[in-house]
Amino acid sequence: MSQRKARIAVLGAGWWSQGWHLPHLSRHSEAEIVAIVEPNPHPRSAINELESTAALGERYGCPVFSSLADALASPLRLDGLLVCTSHASHFELGIAGLRAGLHGLAFLINNTANYRAQSRAAAALVRERRRVGRVQHVQCCMHSALLWLFDDPSNEGWTRSTGRMSGNGFGWGQLSHLLAFVFHAAGGQLGKYVSARFFGDEARPDTAPPSGLNPHWIRDSGGMVWYQGMAVYEGLSRRAGGLDADDEAAGSARRAGTGPESLCSFVDACLGREHYVGAGAEVGLAVVRAIDAMYRSARSGRLEACAPGEGAGIVGVFGVEADKWV
Repeated sequence: MSQRKARIAVLGAGWWSQGWHLPHLSRHSEAEIVAIVEPNPHPRSAINELESTAALGERYGCPVFSSLADALASPLRLDGLLVCTSHASHFELGIAGLRAGLHGLAFLINNTANYRAQSRAAAALVRERRRVGRVQHVQCCMHSALLWLFDDPSNEGWTRSTGRMSGNGFGWGQLSHLLAFVFHAAGGQLGKYVSARFFGDEARPDTAPPSGLNPHWIRDSGGMVWYQGMAVYEGLSRRAGGLDADDEAAGSARRAGTGPESLCSFVDACLGREHYVGAGAEVGLAVVRAIDAMYRSARSGRLEACAPGEGAGIVGVFGVEADKWV
């Protein structure tokens, strides 16, 4: 008897979907792409040439639907939805999936770094095991060589707000991932106010900073955790002493599988198996509240409160401001 596979519908066939999500899913031995949903039969991107939906359907051996409603109304049996559309459409599509009953197993956000073994170890040290005490200060930095993406006005999906969005660009495209790590690792031990300053084009270097360097520091009353979580992992350390055997095990644990850890967790969830939630609904809500307060603070010049809720804010955030970035 053949092993059952997670039957997943992919929503969106744009640049990120064709270059990342669809190939990874197709290579995962326990996943099956059973539908692609894309309203545009000829997706376009200013970055590179994209395949038509007809070609994608043939490549991945699945039907293509022009709307999620059509896919949900079809006889297809679905275990999960992978939403990889523009930011402004996430809520509408997510709610449609929830209302269709695709909510019994998990709600996972693809903040990829949060699912890595090193990030899991940091969260275990700080939030779960409280090895380093009460969080007093968090310092994070994210260097991404993506000015080629956000500097090109033709990349409208990444440089312009659409619908009811409050900003776009680096704020939602990159800072959301950094803040997701903070809320994942520190949980509800953070403040509930934001002070943000955005700098314009004249403050940016002519070239993008190097990728792969993003140290995160979490300091508290009993020690300090240091984490570098892109391509190179340097380690975790405590001011009060080294890591014990349990900490080392948490940092090195990784289930063998195809694709990134976040994809493996998603497939596990679709199959009803135990899975790791590196970024769930609570982390997503905290991130949205924090970034929303950032935009309000940058415009008002004042300290702004996040919406009420645990872990709903962070103090002293700096970003980039330009018409095509905010």
